[in-house]
Formats: sequence, structure tokens, C-alpha cells
Amino acid sequence: MKKGLFLSLILILTLALLVGCSSASDFYVFGTTLTVKTEGTQGKKIAKAIYEELDGYESVISPVVEGSDLYKVNNAEKDVPVSVSDMTLELYKISLEMYNLSSHAFNPSVYPIVKLWGFDADSFVVAGQTKQPPTDEQINALLYLTDLENMFVVDYTNKTITKKDSKAMLDFGAVAKGYSLGRLNSIVGDKKTIVDLGGNIIGFNKDYTVGIRNPRDNGSSVFGKFTLHSGESISTSGDYQRYYEYNGVRYHHILDPNTGKPADKNIISVSIISGSIEGVQNENSAAYVDAISTAVFVLGKDAGKALINALKVKAVIIYSDLTYDVCGELDFVRL
Repeated sequence: MKKGLFLSLILILTLALLVGCSSASDFYVFGTTLTVKTEGTQGKKIAKAIYEELDGYESVISPVVEGSDLYKVNNAEKDVPVSVSDMTLELYKISLEMYNLSSHAFNPSVYPIVKLWGFDADSFVVAGQTKQPPTDEQINALLYLTDLENMFVVDYTNKTITKKDSKAMLDFGAVAKGYSLGRLNSIVGDKKTIVDLGGNIIGFNKDYTVGIRNPRDNGSSVFGKFTLHSGESISTSGDYQRYYEYNGVRYHHILDPNTGKPADKNIISVSIISGSIEGVQNENSAAYVDAISTAVFVLGKDAGKALINALKVKAVIIYSDLTYDVCGELDFVRL
């Protein structure tokens, strides 16, 4: 549903890399780059532990890893219960909550249409390629599958997910990276650490200055910067991360579940920042930050701002003419 192979955010460290001994490590997981920067002598050890933890998560919740929970659900026949892990059930519960809070703008059951467009991890190659989009007839034939609550039956007691249509599929890609970062506290401990997983960033035990990528400059410049406080996370959804062009038209990967087509609400980038979310059921705020950025992109300016204000998160919304709005108490500086 969102967040492709390129980083949405450019990390800017305002002091010398880190005070004293420091370590920076890069890995590849969840189909994107994982960067861990840690202050102190245990940096390499912590970075490796974080990578191994996230790699383990991917093997459970990725829709493209054979044998994962979602792989089994997506390839199951209708009315066949599929046993899943507690992690998958937790992600489904968060996703269903955001599905309802966002008036269905956040919707993990849009995955069959994502695959039809060729934006899934198995199909997508590189941003900006030339490719013919699917027809309206092809899209409309799959729209009924985006009815999340009627397409899937979840049994939390027996830990199963059952599809009501063999073509129904799930993808937690718009929440899984943030969710995974929100589970790293026990590994990081008291170390000053910042973790960037494909543009989903979380900081521990220190304030950092981070920059939001210019969505119309191929990643070569920073649109603006702000302070990411200790314990806060940020997630960005943008139309520049996975897209292709055909006959001069750009088709991006953030689909509106109501139309089955790329969301077209004059927004090209949404960054959501928070350390906690009001009025939600799970304490993993990084998961919600991830999901909210997608929801706001799909909802558009007015409905998106209403959701931001209701959940009391901070945000930077960039529009197609490169004007922008800042929501909440954020020390954002345009560069």
C-alpha cells in the first residue's frame, strides 16, 4: 500500500555524527534499507540485534515471504481457517481500528488491486518506469474485495483468519514497518539510537533533527526539517516512492480503496509524527503513525486534517504546488 524501496526521509544530524564513540550500520529487510545509528561502544551489537529482530518479523508478516502468516492467508481457499501468530492478530486488530477511524481510507484488503497495478513487492522494479495501467473494467472487478470486515473472519481465541472469498488478500505494508520499530525498546535499552526503516524513523534516548525529502526533487534536496524528540516516530507517505508513467501521466502506489486507483486529492507527501496517539487501543504509537500517513494521503486535506486533529498527532502535508501545512506543535523549518 505504501513506502517503497527508497527512503522517504533524509536524516540530518545537527551535531557531529554522534557525541563520542558511535556506530552506523545498514541492512536490507522488509524490502527496503534499514539504517541504525547508535552512540556508544555497543553500536554494532545493537544494530545486528535490531536487524535480526526485524528479519524475524518479516518472516511472519510479509505477504511475499513463502510460509509467512499472510502468505498462507492470501493463498488459502475460502472458508478455510488459517492459523496465525499473535503478531499477525495484533496487526489485524490495529489495521481494523484504523480502517474504521479513517472511514476505510486505510485498508489492508486493497492488496489484490495493488497487485493488479503491479505495485506489490513481487512486481515493482524501479520508480518512474513506463508501464500501462490496468483498465477500469479490471479494477472494478476487484473492488468488492476491499470490504475488509466482510472478506475476513478473525477468531482471536483460536488464532485463525478465514477468507470469505478465495480472491481476498491482506497486506500490512502500510503499518508493519512502524509496528516493528515500535517493538524495539527492549533491544535499544538506554542507548542513544535512531533507526530508519525505509523512511519510518524512530529515535531513542535523544532528540534528533530530521529532514523531510522534497517530493519533487528526486531525493536530492530536503524540503524542511524539525526536531524528532526521544521516543517519537515519523512516517511519510509520498507519491514519489513507487510510481510509473504512461502517456505522460504519473500513477503512484497509494490507492484509494473506494476507486481502486491512485489517490488524487492534491497531496504528494504526508509526514506524521508522534510519541503517543490519543483514543486508540494499542500502545504501539509507531504503528499508528505509519497507518495515519497513508490514511491522510487518501482522505485529502480537510478529512485528513480532521483525522490528524482527532488523534492529536503532528504532521506536515505537502501539496502538488509545493505549498504545505503544519499540524500540531512542530518546530518545522522550510529549507
